[in-house]
Amino acid sequence: MNIETSRHGNSIAGVLATIALIVVIACGLIYAMGYATVEQSPQTTTIQVNTEQMKADADKAVEEGKKLLNDAGESIEDGAEEVQQQVSGDSEADTEVKVETQPAPSND
Repeated sequence: MNIETSRHGNSIAGVLATIALIVVIACGLIYAMGYATVEQSPQTTTIQVNTEQMKADADKAVEEGKKLLNDAGESIEDGAEEVQQQVSGDSEADTEVKVETQPAPSND
């Protein structure tokens, strides 16, 4: 058996296992959130997906995201205006900044 073939087979198995795990988690979330229902009878099993509820929730999430971004944008604008006012207020000629320095240690 070639080592490269073994590694290739392991990487494919890893990818397939990851995809299977993602699918299982997604199905569990869809079922837990009430987007899908499962009905069983002796003859058939029916899975119903409530796309209207999914669309309504997605639209609500988009609107909340827009509101959050707008609030963040307004906050940034307010902060920028405040900084601009502070900077323009410090333009006096006798503004002085004192900086303490220490000599660098010598490498003797």
